[in-house]
Amino acid sequence: MEFIKVALAAADRGERFHYLLSQARRMELLHYKEIGSIHVEILAKPNEACETCAKQNGMIFEIDEAMKIMPLPHPKCTRIYEGHVEGWCRCTYLPVVADFE
Repeated sequence: MEFIKVALAAADRGERFHYLLSQARRMELLHYKEIGSIHVEILAKPNEACETCAKQNGMIFEIDEAMKIMPLPHPKCTRIYEGHVEGWCRCTYLPVVADFE
């Protein structure tokens, strides 16, 4: 949540904030990898996700792949958060406990 606060402050100053949201998602991925997860699933929060993000809901990635392509925050997110400009993707990753191998 701290990255969100910093991102909001950056947006208030007219600065770029997408990088900060991306770092928050990267930290999620690193945490899940650290605790032994191999895969993550995208959760697009109902009633909060834009149409672009909702299309990613339920997609599963290997953590290393997700860290390379960084599907979150979606670069074309159109969600507006607390009156700020578009791009406030609030989708998140969930660890997948099923074994795919």
